[in-house]
Amino acid sequence: MVFAIINEFLGNFFRSIRFQIDTPKPYGLLHISFVAGGTFLCAFLLYKLRKSKSADEVLCLCGVILLLLEIYKQLFYYYNSGEVYPWRIFPFQLCSIPMYLCIVLPLFKNSSIKDYIYDFLFIFSTLGGVMVLLVPSGVMSSYLTINIHSFLWHIILVFIGLFTVVTGKAKVNIKAYGKAVTVFLICSVIAFIINVLLTDASKGEITMFFIGPNIPNVVVFKEIATNFGWYLATPLYLMCVCLGGYLVYIITFIIKHKTKK
Repeated sequence: MVFAIINEFLGNFFRSIRFQIDTPKPYGLLHISFVAGGTFLCAFLLYKLRKSKSADEVLCLCGVILLLLEIYKQLFYYYNSGEVYPWRIFPFQLCSIPMYLCIVLPLFKNSSIKDYIYDFLFIFSTLGGVMVLLVPSGVMSSYLTINIHSFLWHIILVFIGLFTVVTGKAKVNIKAYGKAVTVFLICSVIAFIINVLLTDASKGEITMFFIGPNIPNVVVFKEIATNFGWYLATPLYLMCVCLGGYLVYIITFIIKHKTKK
């Protein structure tokens, strides 16, 4: 009885805040406004917190904020999808991992484990945030609050990644890149297992990390998976993400080296 009342209340609430709009276009007013505002906010916070002695707590707070945003997104889509769970939003994409790692970071006492987490956040949180902010078509929605959610989420990812660099928690060297890739590949294996185990339950909709037996809704890789199978699409996608991470490392290395001069 209590569950039914809560369920009805949540359903009415989330359906009442759908705020449907025409799906915004990339580089339109909404996109440019969030990128500009997010860039300013990130720069301001990074400057203010660059000497923070509570980096783990700051990162944990970011993780908690992301968790609250994720709960909102999950409930919003569930109740606005006829109370049928849309498996495409299962929270284990590349851009979801920083949420989990930031939350558990203060629990680890082993500094070497923390180094792996910091380096992953530096490389792949930055990569995920920047890529979506530059090419947001995949996250644009006809729901106003979901658009706000998506931009805010990826702005926070960029902050998290750069914060680990400016505070010195992540090391900008090739060894750090290797540690980041190690964590990425471990998460990829977990994502692959999730995709396999939940293929039937999701009716082939689930594609965490855009890898595995189901067709990912990603430009180019969707065509590769459709025409040549996931056996080719999956390793190609993973290599491309690792290459993107390497570019993040190289660009940051160059900027940091020139700044020192």
